[in-house]
Amino acid sequence: MLTRLLGRVASTAASRAHRAVRRLIRQAERGDSDACRRLGVIYVRGDGVLSNPATAARWLTAAAEAGDSEAAYQLGGLLLQGDAGQAEVAGRWFDAASRADAASARRNRDLLYPDGIALPADIAAAHRWIGMAAAAGHIAAQAQYGRLWAQGIGCERSYGEARRWYERAAAEGVAAAELGLGALLLHGLGCEADPEAARPLLNRAALQGEPTAAYLLATLMLDDGSSDGMAAIGHLRAAAAAGLPAAQHRLAQIRLASGTPDGRIEAENLLRTAAKAGSVPAMVALAEHNSRGQGVAPNLDEAARWYRRAAESGDTDAQFIYAGLVARGEGTPKIDREAVRWFRRAAEAGHSAAAFNLAVFLRDGVGVPADDEEALAWFGRAAADGLDLALAQIGDMHLMGRGTEADPHAAVRWFEAAARRGRPEAKVALALMHIEGRAPDADGARGRALLEEAAADGHVPAQKRLGHVHLGLHPLEEHLPIALDWLRAAAEAGDVEAMFDLGRILVDLGGGEQGANSAAGWFERAAEAGHAEAHFHLAVLHCQGQGVRRDLGRAVELYRVAAEGDVVIAQYNLAVMTMDGQGTPADVSEALSWFERAAASGMGQAQIALAELLAGGLQIERDLVLARRWAEAAAAAGHLGASELVEQITQLDRDTA
Repeated sequence: MLTRLLGRVASTAASRAHRAVRRLIRQAERGDSDACRRLGVIYVRGDGVLSNPATAARWLTAAAEAGDSEAAYQLGGLLLQGDAGQAEVAGRWFDAASRADAASARRNRDLLYPDGIALPADIAAAHRWIGMAAAAGHIAAQAQYGRLWAQGIGCERSYGEARRWYERAAAEGVAAAELGLGALLLHGLGCEADPEAARPLLNRAALQGEPTAAYLLATLMLDDGSSDGMAAIGHLRAAAAAGLPAAQHRLAQIRLASGTPDGRIEAENLLRTAAKAGSVPAMVALAEHNSRGQGVAPNLDEAARWYRRAAESGDTDAQFIYAGLVARGEGTPKIDREAVRWFRRAAEAGHSAAAFNLAVFLRDGVGVPADDEEALAWFGRAAADGLDLALAQIGDMHLMGRGTEADPHAAVRWFEAAARRGRPEAKVALALMHIEGRAPDADGARGRALLEEAAADGHVPAQKRLGHVHLGLHPLEEHLPIALDWLRAAAEAGDVEAMFDLGRILVDLGGGEQGANSAAGWFERAAEAGHAEAHFHLAVLHCQGQGVRRDLGRAVELYRVAAEGDVVIAQYNLAVMTMDGQGTPADVSEALSWFERAAASGMGQAQIALAELLAGGLQIERDLVLARRWAEAAAAAGHLGASELVEQITQLDRDTA
């Protein structure tokens, strides 16, 4: 019963609406401009009829041409956006209907859309009609007309015209005009910036519920530091609650700065809301927050996801950062070709650091076939954009003849340019060209001076290199302390090779207990940093009890680490100690394995030891063929006693035949 009653009510209402539209059409066709305007609005909104922008435009045009300012305003707004995609939907309906019955589809289309399906946007016409309404005193049109002039929509941008129309509408209390005029004054667009004049305008617009005005007012109050902070936050919250992403982003920054768990949670929610609405700054802020993990553990997966969203939205910094994450495999799979793709996108958009990284990948053939010419071009782009780091790389390319002909003169010019800008790596490269005689008009003293400049500025490779330069100068007693000072500076800065070099030099110098202790300390630090040869030298000191307590068990442990790091002499020493049971239980099988690895690397002592073991047949099964092969390998390399061993094995083979 109720359903039938509701159906009759709906049917009656639709019938009344249809009769009202027919009545308006008759009035409009007789030239009633008010009826034309009302019909236009009905067809825009779809009130009791099928929404039809093209038909709406026909009726609004008739009313506007008759001098109806509201119709001109509505028509201008309609033409700014056109049919807003309605034509595409209607077109799909027509295509589907045509496949079933083309004639019926055409009849229905002509009935439903007598003025056509599409209404293309017409910005110039929109500007003209809104201007006509504004000139006729329509205050909403005046505010809209000011916006068109301010943004250069349908006209050449003119802040002066924008201000003129904003002032007329603002005088009548139109919030959009108060916002527009306040923004012009706040940012100094077409006039001197006047924040104090902007403040009351923005405040009045904010009180009328204009979220952008509330945001600008809050920003003004927060930035000048003299206003009521709570009131500013209130305006910011109002703008954020209205869905303004910029306000959500700013409020999130404030809440994060509070350092409280509640503030962090609210900030994350605000940033996520703004980011999902398409705010790129919010995406980046959310990514940064997750990568730093403020107050919680970092979430690199989430950081990478939002950096990618920002990158896909065209933010070049995000593209660069995301490329780096992909290159390192942080929060996303490590895929070199994908890193190259994002570095390239950022580089093509003018990001100099991305251009530099792209050049490195191209030069080294990482994630892309090596291409020295393209690499050199990208280094050039980065240098032209002011990235001084690229200058030295261009110098290297010219020096090595990569991507261009080898040209020491050009290399020096590029290194000099980078050195003048304070680049320490360029000073080092230029210094080496002078010291090694590769620079035109090479000057060793000039080279040492450049190294000293870079080293004094704390450049660790320069400090280490300068140390080695002084080791090669005479008299050694004069230069040795200087060399040790520079190597020590590099080592203290964490350079593992410098630690190792210091240890070796101190061992070679002797220096008694103190020198041995110092050498052991540097070897220990280098070993802790993973330096395989440092493990070997530290093992030797433990075997000898120099600078450390004599401990054969510890020596075996250190030799094993060095041996696994392919230090051949460590493999041999480990084999000897394992064979003899020094510092570890004797293990012939393991010893044989280490002898074989050292012998395969060409170590004559290991080859001879292995030949003797195989020929003797005491600890392992005799194999004279293999024994002769190892002895002959040692002899071919000129190792002392190897030829005699070959003869002895040959004789033994005859005797046992």
